[in-house]
Amino acid sequence: MTQAPNQNGSGRLPDVPKLKEKSSISPSQFEALKGCVLKSVFSPEPDFVKLMPYPNTVMGSLVHELLEKNGKGLLGKKTRGTLEEEWGRIVAIKKNKLAASWVNKQLIPLEDTVLEYTTKKLSAFGRCRNNPSLGPQGEGGRGSTPEGFEKWLETDDGIVKGIIDAILKREDGYVIEDYKCVKSEGLYEEHEGGAPSIKNAYKNQLKLYAALFYDNHGEWPKELKLTPTYQGDSVVIDYSENEALTLLNEAKTLLAQVNEKVNDVTGGNCDNLDTLASPSGENCKFCEYRHICNPYWKTRNTSPEQEWPADLKGELINQEITRNGDKNVKLNTSGAEVIISKIDPDEDRHPALAQAQPGDTLYCMDLKPAKDTNTRFEQHRQLHTKFSKTVFFLRPSKAGNPSD
Repeated sequence: MTQAPNQNGSGRLPDVPKLKEKSSISPSQFEALKGCVLKSVFSPEPDFVKLMPYPNTVMGSLVHELLEKNGKGLLGKKTRGTLEEEWGRIVAIKKNKLAASWVNKQLIPLEDTVLEYTTKKLSAFGRCRNNPSLGPQGEGGRGSTPEGFEKWLETDDGIVKGIIDAILKREDGYVIEDYKCVKSEGLYEEHEGGAPSIKNAYKNQLKLYAALFYDNHGEWPKELKLTPTYQGDSVVIDYSENEALTLLNEAKTLLAQVNEKVNDVTGGNCDNLDTLASPSGENCKFCEYRHICNPYWKTRNTSPEQEWPADLKGELINQEITRNGDKNVKLNTSGAEVIISKIDPDEDRHPALAQAQPGDTLYCMDLKPAKDTNTRFEQHRQLHTKFSKTVFFLRPSKAGNPSD
């Protein structure tokens, strides 16, 4: 049974956002921009619906905020009670924001969707107790006191700018510390035939922070540290001054190249996105714009040998409720029939399916592939939690929806 389209657009595939030149680049954006320009220059409206973030990404933002408040001396005596009280306030604000999106509200309650939620929360509390509290601080910037938490720094020309998690003073100079909301093993990346090493993106981010610190304060930090917030010890990142300055110049050059590419797109609109996109299994797997990215859909069809996210696009043939109460959906994808099973039948969970009619196009994101076949999929479900990242977007057919 179908229902009338939601007035707020729930379930509908959003329009492709406009493009906008970037006025600056941050150290955290540097590697992403080298990977794919397009996702970094989209300028979506506030109500644009991105793909659902991972629960650990949401959890990470909460932990960062708690650590910032601790560094600024806003948590009092840091007892279990005061930490729980402040955590509750931070979580309540985040839940209200998540609830405003028909996609992101599926992450609520976080206690049920974040893997090891309590363990990660208590690890953050432990970091707060062990970290210093410096009291009220300026916002950062040129001429400000170097030491502090969440310190804003930018180059003299304003091209490279970013917020550093922590800058701490010791007897021989300053230490820049960057928090990563992972366990210690999450700091590393695997290499074929070699030992794991610290992720290159993390190292370059810290080296760019070192160059920013020098540009603002005229001295180099004595040490760069990566700190996992959940478990494990900090890791010191070696760097040279020349290496950091080279990366800073690369970032400025990269920004100019990015804006030149944006200007080359006819009229500054989205008619020629292929010149800006760099679709690949690696570049696209965490992108929140995959559902509306035509270069992504085209390239995954022409390069099936790559390890792409488990997404599908196809025309709806039919959908049915099974004996155990789940929903099955059958699609026509480039001439092949595909079945997606074990779907939550709740219309609020999947509003696109509640509205879809045969012939409509469904964009099915973050599925779970069945073993040994490319024609059967399931709704993704994360083990040990109630989280499912699967989401469906609807693009009604013109024939079936003449007024659409």
